[in-house]
Amino acid sequence: MIDVWMGDDFFHNGAFRQTYGYDYVIGLESSKESTEVSYGNDKDGKPRDGYDYFLERGSFAEDVKKSGSKVLPTWKVFLEHPAYDDVWSSRGVEHHLDSVTVPTLSVGGYYDQEDMWGPQEEYASLEPHDANHQNFLVLGPWCHGCWAGTRATSATFNMASPLARNSANASKKNSSRTI
Repeated sequence: MIDVWMGDDFFHNGAFRQTYGYDYVIGLESSKESTEVSYGNDKDGKPRDGYDYFLERGSFAEDVKKSGSKVLPTWKVFLEHPAYDDVWSSRGVEHHLDSVTVPTLSVGGYYDQEDMWGPQEEYASLEPHDANHQNFLVLGPWCHGCWAGTRATSATFNMASPLARNSANASKKNSSRTI
């Protein structure tokens, strides 16, 4: 991951995503098995809404206390370093990219809610060190990770949209095409 504070996953230019910081960490760090995150059930037995769950808990520190879990490693970092400091800066991969020794393809999606910044920053950090022209960037109309599976090939786009206005396939007004 590129710098998680400036634009990747947990922080977006310093704005902490409490729901993601809680769900992702508890799902990956609370056991060796995949853990499903549950917000419990409401009075009618239906799954609780995540928005209400986090709104009631307030701060991230309070959220961790009420979780009933031990303080997990990534939660500890969030709690001990609530502002951008050397801990966050040192984890920013882009600060350590100083050579291109193998062909490198950075891939990102225009609709990536987790990280619209990382692939471009990775590419830009490597480009000055790319004497052999092995650094490449691909951006497309994908959500987070959708380029890696079949979902990337089943998106429907309105060909009259600005995204496709210059496409040779946009000859019909309001036509659609699945790619």
